[in-house]
Amino acid sequence: MSENQVKAAELFREAAEAGHPEGQFEYGLCLRDGKGVQQNLQEAKEWFRKAAVAGHTEAAHVLSQISPVASQSVDTKPAQTNQDSGIGCFVTILKVIIIGFTICFLITTSVAFWPITLIVVAVIVIAFILKKSK
Repeated sequence: MSENQVKAAELFREAAEAGHPEGQFEYGLCLRDGKGVQQNLQEAKEWFRKAAVAGHTEAAHVLSQISPVASQSVDTKPAQTNQDSGIGCFVTILKVIIIGFTICFLITTSVAFWPITLIVVAVIVIAFILKKSK
C-alpha cells in the first residue's frame, strides 16, 4: 500500500463523510479494493448505497454487482440539482448556444448557413431536454 493510496483514501473518506456522492463512491472503491485502507466489503457497500441514494448512478451499478438484493431497495433518482432551477436552465441554454456555434463552424465556414444549423441544433437539444424532463 503506497503513501499516495493512503492519502487518497483519507481525502475520499473526508469527502464521503461530508456528504459528497463522488467522495462516497470513491471511498467505497478504496474499501472494496483495499487501496489505501484495509479491505472492508460491508463498509464499501454502505458507502456505495449512500452515493447511489444521492443519485450517483455508477455507485448504484457497482452496488448491484456486489449485492443484487441490497441494490433493489435503493432509489437512484438523483437529488435535485441546479439543473432543476433557473440557473440550470440558463446554463443549459448557454451550452446549446456554444455547441450550436461550434457545430456551425465545423460544418461550414460560410456564415450564411450558421443560423439554420444553429436552429436545427437548438431544436434537437430542446427536444432532448423536454423528453428527459418527462
